[in-house]
Amino acid sequence: KDMLDAHGICWEEGRHTEADILNADEIIKSPGIPDKAPIIKKLKEKGTPIISEIEFAGRYTDAKMICITGSNGKTTTTMLTYHILRQAGVDAGLAGNVGNSLALQVAEDPHAVYVIELSSFQLDNMYDFKADIAILLNITPDHLDCYNYEMQNYVDAKFRIIRNQTAEDAFIFWNDDPIIAREIAKRHPQATLYPFAETHEAGVKGYTEDKKIIIETSNGTFTMDQDLLALTGTHNLYNSLASGIASKVVDIHDHARQAIQVFPLLCGPDFRGQSRRIDGGIQQLPQEGIGVLTGSHLRDDFADTLLFRRVDMPIRPRGEHHGAQQEPGRGIQLGRGHSRHRLLDRSRFRRLALFLGLRPLLV
Repeated sequence: KDMLDAHGICWEEGRHTEADILNADEIIKSPGIPDKAPIIKKLKEKGTPIISEIEFAGRYTDAKMICITGSNGKTTTTMLTYHILRQAGVDAGLAGNVGNSLALQVAEDPHAVYVIELSSFQLDNMYDFKADIAILLNITPDHLDCYNYEMQNYVDAKFRIIRNQTAEDAFIFWNDDPIIAREIAKRHPQATLYPFAETHEAGVKGYTEDKKIIIETSNGTFTMDQDLLALTGTHNLYNSLASGIASKVVDIHDHARQAIQVFPLLCGPDFRGQSRRIDGGIQQLPQEGIGVLTGSHLRDDFADTLLFRRVDMPIRPRGEHHGAQQEPGRGIQLGRGHSRHRLLDRSRFRRLALFLGLRPLLV
């Protein structure tokens, strides 16, 4: 709370000011707030756009985005991918369900690359955001109560991870998942496909053969003795293949071998992610037309926070655009190479980002 006060961010707890929320022209909603919440229903009836923090933060950065989702294995794969990049010397940030707020990092500690763990709830409110590398590990029934008990609704949410991808982007997925296979045949993704499987199959880019891990991309082939994997079990083989393909796509494979071997030792017992948390109250910035509604319902890792902007808040196009830059010695393009749509000015974005990053203080 002291940090909020220090940055001049007004806040309120113990109540929700519905009139201010309904006067917003855009909502940044925590994934923990269900669509069936009365205030969300009212906002939808008004036609108020509702986005996620990831969508919001993405407007302010040209960094590369490596995004991971799936019903199982998201955190391990996210942490391993992040670890490989860091071991390779890539300026990478960790965000989403683990790490720190993406908006706060973009505002206060920007990186060239972000590795982001995404839930279906976060994907639901992402529209113009694009993953440069999208990883879909698997799809099994989960959270169906939030999707009207319709499995296809949940599947559609997961497949939002490939939204806006082009042929220049990469889509990494488990080749033997029947739901993923069915949806790919139906959707015809535009991205370059990098399926992985336990054994070699036609078209598979990551697999095992003769007790070796083999990864094939346009940047060449990476091989490694399977016995050197520090993460054991078939599920962790898949996680390692997905992370390995991502690292090979950005051409840092020489570092992947060592990073995959020592990953659990470096991460320690807490590598599975951040502790559960919950917020309460409403934070409000009347002088800037910004506020935050927080509820009391906790789902998974998500703080229930809804942030809004009033219709009279000024907006402007982004003043700066950093084009893609090639980092010496690596294949990754450090910059997204395309401009964003309308934005708040940088100082207001920073204030919003600071709030999003300070939510744990309100537990």
